[in-house]
Amino acid sequence: MRLRTALTAATAAFALALSAAGSSAAATGEFRYVTLDLNNVQIQHVLDDPQSGECIDLEGTGNLPALLGRNLTTSVATVFQEAACDGDTFWVANPGAFVPVTARFRSVVFS
Repeated sequence: MRLRTALTAATAAFALALSAAGSSAAATGEFRYVTLDLNNVQIQHVLDDPQSGECIDLEGTGNLPALLGRNLTTSVATVFQEAACDGDTFWVANPGAFVPVTARFRSVVFS
């Protein structure tokens, strides 16, 4: 009986450890960027506490890529020219840094 209880407890602890290891942490803070609508009007966007380690396709970048990025998170932001973090890495922005004004990007991942 004690062996079964110990085995059940060990199995539950192992499952809990696996679920905690698999969860993603969030980058604390904001990532800001601008898109242009079809009339060239700027639209401000903010990602609040984005997930780390997951590629994020940026809202509003279907027709034209994003521009004027600012990384106000606690993590490094890597922006990509294409959606789904495809293509070349366009820029790596440390916490507090701007993405260069010449950059055009559609997705970002935080580390």
